[in-house]
Amino acid sequence: MSESDNKQSETAARGPESQRERWIKYGGNVVLVSLVVVLLAAGVTYLATKKNYRRDTTVAGAYSLKPQTKAVLGDLKQKVEIVSLYARPEDTELRDKRKEEQRKQQLDEVNRVNDLLGEYKQNGRGNIDVQTIDPDRETSKVDALIKRVTETYGGEIKKYRAFLDDYSATKLPAIKKQVAEAANAAPALPFAAGQQPEAIEQANASISQISEALEKQQKQFDKLLGESPPNYKGATDAVQDGMTYLSALAGRIAEIYKEGQVEKTLPDALKKYLADSAPRFEAIKKSADDVKTEIGKLGELKLDELRQKLRERDAILVMGPKDMRTISHEDAWQLDPNLRRMLAQQGTEPKPKFAGEQQVTSAILALTQEKKPKVCFVRAGGPPMAAAGNPFTGPGGPLSAIADRIRALNFDVTEKDLSGMWAVQQQMQRQGMPPTPEPSDEEIKDAIWIVVSVQQGQSPMGGNAEIGPKVAEHLKSGGSALVLFEPKG
Repeated sequence: MSESDNKQSETAARGPESQRERWIKYGGNVVLVSLVVVLLAAGVTYLATKKNYRRDTTVAGAYSLKPQTKAVLGDLKQKVEIVSLYARPEDTELRDKRKEEQRKQQLDEVNRVNDLLGEYKQNGRGNIDVQTIDPDRETSKVDALIKRVTETYGGEIKKYRAFLDDYSATKLPAIKKQVAEAANAAPALPFAAGQQPEAIEQANASISQISEALEKQQKQFDKLLGESPPNYKGATDAVQDGMTYLSALAGRIAEIYKEGQVEKTLPDALKKYLADSAPRFEAIKKSADDVKTEIGKLGELKLDELRQKLRERDAILVMGPKDMRTISHEDAWQLDPNLRRMLAQQGTEPKPKFAGEQQVTSAILALTQEKKPKVCFVRAGGPPMAAAGNPFTGPGGPLSAIADRIRALNFDVTEKDLSGMWAVQQQMQRQGMPPTPEPSDEEIKDAIWIVVSVQQGQSPMGGNAEIGPKVAEHLKSGGSALVLFEPKG
């Protein structure tokens, strides 16, 4: 008899399986399979949480960090904390169609930011800490964060506040008084136009411009300090810009007046006025220089960005060992203005492009670099293109917004006319008044040059050919340059 026949005989002899035997047989299999599933799920959960394992399954890797970012994180030697301050919308679906679309968009943005920060933590090799705070639901965490940030980075606030209070109460009124005394002396001159050298006439006319510029600066100063919380850094920068211009202008007027004293053709009364007025403008220059010196001793204000963005909705805070950066919603979700105008004509609102990784990585670089790299916009004549606007010099140049963005990345940004012709043109137009201050060749030799190339005819003095050898010399000396060519087609 075969083995299978024997088994059939034994089964027939025992009779059919009881309910208990069937439960043990099949129920045991179910328990075993369930146990395996639970163990596998626990293992996956462990890898996802403890090991922080994530995988981007999109075709283009839209949710993965770029190789450049991974390289930055791989070289990171310092601890960096990234905090999401995005407010999560309610989970309940809204009946209003438009409001529901806004709710879904907000939810998508929160999830996208949190996913991005998770990628940074995963690739940070233990140097990146991530925290998410809902400012609407977790106000106590926001207050604790503000306190911690203030204790870590806010030591310079007291210095800035003390300087600005003293400047507003004593220094600015004193400078205004000096300028008023100089202005009041000029109208007493018994000389009509044409009876004194043109340079002196221009110098006298510029005195009233100083007073107007100081008044504009005062309004800008008060507006910045009136913000909540006060913009101490912005107000200090406004003061520094004004004092830089005032020092250069007052110094040049004093020189013109000194030169006029030895002019034999001038009447004695005019010579006396010049002799009496030159010390006044030297004193104005000294007062402006003293203010600039005091600002230079303040150091960098680490907490300025917290002033306006830490309590904002939908911001990202990047905290380094000694400094911090905040990334607003507008910085992380950017709209192309040209695309927006084009779609607006069609009645369509464009969707913002997510630039969170670019902004966060740039902030990490800025916070962990020991030395500020330099960038210098160089050009062949013509007015400044990257200079910021202020009440003394007027509106900013066409590249000023780009220069501001580079400064936000922790670069020291300057500008220089390599041809030297703009300074000559300014002196011709303004009859000897000081040109816009520019860095020396020595100060920009270790900077990355951004060469702004213009078409012939656009720059009335100077040209691209004149700065070519200087750019070539800079490159041969080991320097770097980015050349911006304007299309001629």
